[in-house]
Amino acid sequence: MKKKVICFPFVGNNLGGSHYSTLELINKLDKRKFETILVVHQKGYFYKFLKKKKYKINLLPINKFVGEDKGFFLNLYRIFRLFFPIRNFINKNNVDIVHANDASINLSWVIPSKLSFIKFIWHQRIKFASEWNLYRLLSFFSDRIICVSNYVLKGMPSFLKRKSVKIYNPISLGKIKKDSNLKKKYFSNKNKNILFLGNIIKRKKIDIF
Repeated sequence: MKKKVICFPFVGNNLGGSHYSTLELINKLDKRKFETILVVHQKGYFYKFLKKKKYKINLLPINKFVGEDKGFFLNLYRIFRLFFPIRNFINKNNVDIVHANDASINLSWVIPSKLSFIKFIWHQRIKFASEWNLYRLLSFFSDRIICVSNYVLKGMPSFLKRKSVKIYNPISLGKIKKDSNLKKKYFSNKNKNILFLGNIIKRKKIDIF
């Protein structure tokens, strides 16, 4: 049986929970059925992390993404400008499916994917930006939308509900090292610890935490 080739493109400039969960997803795919291709656009934290972990990386340099700045004509120009390098990469590597991991990748890859006649999976990790016309328009061209929670799924506009599915982020819990000092400090019966894990940005509401 011929393997399905799934392309996972990333911006590459930052590293967060979404990247870890996507790598967990990649690692759990059946290697007999799927071949995965990792694409990174910028040599940032995630690129360095992949290099350190010895992942095979395809570098496709992009400095500015669709939706990164406001303006209809500016974004139309970026869609056109990015179309050919992305489509050429898809065709050269015989990609069957593109799995996009964040807004910049969703908006930049969806048109080249659809005009290459392959499937496009849009991973929606935050509340859908219903007020953003560009977001609404380009999301329409996705084949499937993965929502990471009930909250995200309920926030999807009606015209996207039929192609949306809820799949929680995969995670791995590493074993805690058997260090007696750590146990006394963090895991004694006297201490109750609450962890905040996330970027320090407004929507994470660290002030409320």
